[in-house]
Amino acid sequence: MYVFYRKSSRYSQNKALLRVTNDILISSDTGNLNILILLDLTAAFDTINHSILLSRLQTIYNITGTALSWFTSYLTDRHQFIHIDNCKSDSALLTQGVPQGSVLGPLLFILYILPLGQIIRRHGLQFHCFADDIQLYLSTKTINPVTHSTLTNCISEIKSWLKLNYLQLNCNKTEIILIGPKTLTNANSSLTLSIDGTPVSFSSHLRNLGIIFNQTLSYEHHIKTPSHLRNIARLRPSLTPQSAEILIHAFVTSRLDYCNSLLYGSPSKLLNRLQYIQNSAARLLTHTSSRDHITPTMFFLSLSQSSSRLVDACVQALKVQHCPIQASTPEAAKACALPQTWTLSVGKVNL
Repeated sequence: MYVFYRKSSRYSQNKALLRVTNDILISSDTGNLNILILLDLTAAFDTINHSILLSRLQTIYNITGTALSWFTSYLTDRHQFIHIDNCKSDSALLTQGVPQGSVLGPLLFILYILPLGQIIRRHGLQFHCFADDIQLYLSTKTINPVTHSTLTNCISEIKSWLKLNYLQLNCNKTEIILIGPKTLTNANSSLTLSIDGTPVSFSSHLRNLGIIFNQTLSYEHHIKTPSHLRNIARLRPSLTPQSAEILIHAFVTSRLDYCNSLLYGSPSKLLNRLQYIQNSAARLLTHTSSRDHITPTMFFLSLSQSSSRLVDACVQALKVQHCPIQASTPEAAKACALPQTWTLSVGKVNL
């Protein structure tokens, strides 16, 4: 499975991560070990070659005539300068890159690197690209010399292709993690992967599109991150209710809600921790004592239980399963919605 995502309302980080975790969890359920590699590109949007991009728009995507002329006009003869107060720098001509912060920027980047998928498929790896965030993952029973050679050759070929296309792979910031049963991850945790002569050790956890993954996909490290409550509590006596609400939403509740559909099905211990953080935020905002019951406060703030928030998030993220699949539905969501037959063994009873 290979998917290119661009940043938009229909192609969100949540859907991209749901697809990756869905693939990994299905593989882990069969007892496989999953190797997840996050490639880091240096200033990816700033080094796109205009001639190569325009050539691909014409030859691969059959964009010609007025449309191609429009893209040529959009990309070429652009200038930039720095303006601070009353000081303005000289104007400089931009000979490469796509406009930062533009709607077309991520889309043009995806079109630019689309041929990269042929290299990854040839080596038998799965991958997802969300704008310039490239994820490779491989499912295997064990890491043997063949597996190691496959990964090394694939990344080496990727780096060569990127160099030919004026992109640079940052080996020092590329991260690798093993995900799967603890027996397999513990047995292989000391291994390293060489990327163009640079040894890269397997991480115990890493940040993937803002979500912290660990070797069991339990998200324990991610749920620990909303520790900003203590800092806000120190400032609370000096804050107005409106200011406190803004800070709590910015640093706490927004993190609890970000891609929270991934947390559905987590153990009660982790869900209780989520609820505790939410309760603490409500107490801090309303000056509610720890001795007082939190339910009236939650009702006053119109806050639902964390478990209900996760269910709502899952319904929104996976509603494609209950609706007709349309042409506009992302391919990754379609794949997750395909009916599958499961055989789970619990003791001596097959379900």
